[in-house]
Parts: sequence; C-alpha cells; structure tokens
Amino acid sequence: MKFLFTFSSFLLFTLIIANQFDESTSRYCHPAKCPPSTCFCPTTESVLPSLGQVPQFVMLTFDDGVNGINYETYRSVFNRRHQDTGCPVQSTYFVTHEYTDYHLVHNLWRRGNEIAVHSITHNRDLKSWLTAPVSLWRAEMGGMKKLISYFADIPESEIKGIRVPFLQSAGDHTWQAMTEDGFLYDSSVPVRNFVNPPLYPYTLDMGLVDDCQIEPCPNGRYPGLWEVPMVNWKMYDINLDEDGKPLEVICAMVDACVPNPNTTEWAYRYLMDNFMRHYRSNRAPLPVFMHEFWLLNPHRKEAYFRFIDTLLKMPDVYFTTISEVLDYLRNPVSNDEYKRRINETCIREPRYTSCGEKYGSINCEYNGLPMFKGWPRYMRVCGHDCPPNYPWLNNPLGN
Repeated sequence: MKFLFTFSSFLLFTLIIANQFDESTSRYCHPAKCPPSTCFCPTTESVLPSLGQVPQFVMLTFDDGVNGINYETYRSVFNRRHQDTGCPVQSTYFVTHEYTDYHLVHNLWRRGNEIAVHSITHNRDLKSWLTAPVSLWRAEMGGMKKLISYFADIPESEIKGIRVPFLQSAGDHTWQAMTEDGFLYDSSVPVRNFVNPPLYPYTLDMGLVDDCQIEPCPNGRYPGLWEVPMVNWKMYDINLDEDGKPLEVICAMVDACVPNPNTTEWAYRYLMDNFMRHYRSNRAPLPVFMHEFWLLNPHRKEAYFRFIDTLLKMPDVYFTTISEVLDYLRNPVSNDEYKRRINETCIREPRYTSCGEKYGSINCEYNGLPMFKGWPRYMRVCGHDCPPNYPWLNNPLGN
C-alpha cells in the first residue's frame, strides 16, 4: 500500500474536516436539511439517545477472488449463528475477476452474504489507478458489476458497493464513476482522525470528511453516495518503545498491522480491543476488513473464530452486511426492535436457485490469452454455456 500524504494535504483536509462540523461554513452538513431517506451527516455521536439500546454491528469483509481454497474459510464463517436469533453470520465480499469461481460467489449470495466490487483486473501498478480517467474506472468497476451479475446470477441492483484496489483512487474521477454506474457506497478511505470515538458511515452530500491518508481524495460532493470509513485499527506490539511502553501500530485493515500477531492470545486481544473501542464509546459499526490470507496462520485463525463466537453470545451484537448497516442508519431503531425485525427476515437457509443446484453451473477453460502470456485461465459460471472469450476489461461478458 502506498501512502502519499503531504503537510499541505493534511492542512487542507484538516480544514475540510473542521468545516463539516462548523455550522458557519458551507461544508457543514445540517441534519435538518439532510433527509434520512437519502442523506446521513458525518457523526461520531451515537445514533440513539440511549447507548445501551444501539445495536453494535460488526462488518466482516474479505477482498479479492473467491475460489475453492478460501471458500472453506468462508463456509466456517457463515455456518456460525447468533445465539439469540439463530441468524447466520453475514459478510461482504469485494470480488475481483481472476481466479474467481462464480458458482461459489452465487452460493455466498444465496446465503444472505453481500457481493461487492473490487475491479476486474486488480492491476498491481498503483500509478495506473492513480491516473485512471473516469472511463477506465467505469470499465473496471461498472464492468465488474455486470460480470458478477451475469456469471454469478445476481441482480445488478444487489451489487451496491466498491472497494478500490490497494485503496488507491484517482480522486474525483473514481467517485464520479461510482455515481455514473449507480453504486450505493464506497469503502476505500482510511480514517485516522475519527477513531476514538469512531466515525459512522455517512453520505457525501457535503463531501468527504475523512482525513486524506492516500492521495488524491475527492473534493466534490456526491449526494446520496455513502462512504463507509475504514476506521483505523490499533494494535499494541509485544515489543516496547524507548520508554518501556508497548508500541502502538495503526492500520486500515486488520491484516495490515505489522508485525502480524503470531499467537492466539495476541491476535484475540487485538480483535477484542478494537471491538471494545466501538462498543464502549458510540457503537459505530466495527469494520473487520481483511484478506483471507491473514487466517492462514493457525493461531490467528483460531483467534478470529474465537472472537466471532464470543460476540455471537452477546445480545446486542450483529454480524451483518454493509448494505444492511446502511439500511439501519436510514431508520435507526432500538436493539429490541431490530432483533424482532431480523428474527423475521434473516436468511436462515440458502435461497433456492438453479445455479445453486448440482448441475446449475459449468467449468470454462481459456488458453493462449495474450494478457497472461499464454497461460490458461479457468472460471466456473452459472448456467450451461461458457462465453466464447475470457471476460476481461472492456469485454466483461466475454462476447
């Protein structure tokens, strides 16, 4: 991950952040002029007067391709259920195209998980994202929405979110593309200034409030488009600083704090400490954003599932998708009311679909692909026909 952060940009975004909370400025988001059906002002205050009645949401997300290897981990996640409601743990998956099995993507979706976009190519050249025009962002993100919808048999209207590769945007070009392609939310911007208490998701009616850690950030206003902040995590290293105190490490994703915890107790404490910072302050949704590879270490994997199992026993904690969190924020209700609601609506058993059945998908193989130096690519898709060409940038359906 590449951080491009200068003193001048710090001053600019410090000013913008201050203006969002200063009623005398044009950047101020006035709640009375922000209808909850389409707008939500930036806030670090609890969404209900009584903190004890605010549901604590935990947003588990995973980035990159979905395949037979990491699906076993995901299965261990969604097979767990809340003690009070019997509702399964739900997560959000930001999917890239290469090495993705769209039959498995469909299976995640039909179990109530959310599928979101992480680009087609996941190009490792950061400069290509930094300088990309609106048209390229639309080809990558809007194209991936079409690709997922078609090959994983998921309605486009249910593919609502974006996370940009390596968290590297092109500023307003990226957010303009999101708007033009009809996305509901972005979750690509790390937040360092609003950690304790943490920042809630908010709409960009008055622009970005987050501190700009990875330039460029958008300067424009995008009414109705949500920003789901990557509130920084804190980890206390087992090593000590020169004053004999544990070193504090901050990161935008769970797996980005280094050194990675290498014992079960260290990893569990790391996860629980960050949860408690949200739970005991304002109960802003906790972002547990990561890549599945962090769980390849058996100690971290044990700690992760111990963490989930601990929270599933709490009567006011819910593992749910990002879109479900945004739905709640449009109309916040007490924990008791929310529990009654999801008890009636959560998906306890997979939805019946043709792609979910034994013969509802087909394996496709493509050889001699120039963008991969002739190496083959494989994909499994819903339906009974493979596209004639390997789906890729500017040809997401493989026509």
